[in-house]
Amino acid sequence: MFVTNEQRSQCIKSKIAAAAKKLFFARGYCAVTISDIAAEAHVSRVTLFKYFGSKEDLASAVAHQITQERIVHSEEVMADKSLSFRQKFDLMVSTKKEYRLSMNDELMASPVWRDAMFAKIFSAAMREDFRRHMSGFVKEGKKEGAFAKDIPTDALVDYMDFFYGYMMQNDILSKDSKYHLALIDILCYGIFAESK
Repeated sequence: MFVTNEQRSQCIKSKIAAAAKKLFFARGYCAVTISDIAAEAHVSRVTLFKYFGSKEDLASAVAHQITQERIVHSEEVMADKSLSFRQKFDLMVSTKKEYRLSMNDELMASPVWRDAMFAKIFSAAMREDFRRHMSGFVKEGKKEGAFAKDIPTDALVDYMDFFYGYMMQNDILSKDSKYHLALIDILCYGIFAESK
């Protein structure tokens, strides 16, 4: 099978990002060097720098990769024309809850989540992806009348982004799954029992 230069480059780039993710999660961002990542990926430092200009660029790529893994299902749900917006919303909320439950609390205790530099890089990348994704979601909800039409789209996205930013704080990330599930319910359905 013939492999194009572009496919080969993408394979190398993915291998480097996977090595970085593995090491960041095992040791924390600051404890990992470019040399460590290159060795784990079985590439030279020169090759690594060909694809990623800095360790920060690599951390950002890892964060975007994690985001994309989470968003893929949501995008499939949003594209399903057989579902109403409320059905899509409920499905996305339950998927978010399942995702949080499936996340190992031990993984959330990984050194990478306690690393301030990685948290800053991760938060910026995740919020960028989150805002882009939620903007389309909110517009669809407003079109179907699920969200109040008099609330500007950017205000709804800002509200969700505020919540997301709160969830990304290290002391919140380190809390258990039950706490996270309660916060998701509050954001999505409010604090009143009958609103669910």
